Amino acid sequence: MFKEKFKYYKSKSPPPNLQEVIDFSNIKNAVDKVKRIIISNNNVPTKRFLEVGLKEANQWDVFCLDERPGLRFVRNPFLPIGQRYWIKRCLENYTSKPNQLNLDTLGVLKSDENWWTSCQSF
Repeated sequence: MFKEKFKYYKSKSPPPNLQEVIDFSNIKNAVDKVKRIIISNNNVPTKRFLEVGLKEANQWDVFCLDERPGLRFVRNPFLPIGQRYWIKRCLENYTSKPNQLNLDTLGVLKSDENWWTSCQSF
């Protein structure tokens, strides 16, 4: 199902109809489908959020979809420094073995090479 929808929205001819797409930055157009959820951070100290680069939970924009019970959409819970930190961590950690990369099929990296380290040498 996901693959079919992905191909539909990726198509250029004919262009996809975007009326069903929910714009979480403008939920006024989807009030019948989307509900805002208020989260409290009573159980977690503020310091803990800051340590991992997150805004406090009560500052998060969290939404639920009536059509998908249990699904929560969290719109950027990161502080600017947290965004940079987690992007760097993902690039460092997930581009290393034993993780698989789409570069593996191209033979770009040797078996003992790390993509992040290789990029830093340029």
